[in-house]
Amino acid sequence: MAVASEAGELLAEFRWRTVAGSYADALGEEGRAAVRGEIADVLIFLVRLADVLDIDLADAVREKQALNSVRFPI
Repeated sequence: MAVASEAGELLAEFRWRTVAGSYADALGEEGRAAVRGEIADVLIFLVRLADVLDIDLADAVREKQALNSVRFPI
């Protein structure tokens, strides 16, 4: 639940922005700081969840990338 709520807070930083308005130069210093904080919150809870569930994140990413390369070939 924490991951979902923090991801929602990250999404809220972009809710009313256009694609062009979502780039670093358009966000400005204050906007980038807010996004940075929300990304950190999402990461903290993901790392904690992986720790509690004894999931090696690096292995999980490698496995997922291998699966995706089969599912979605270039």
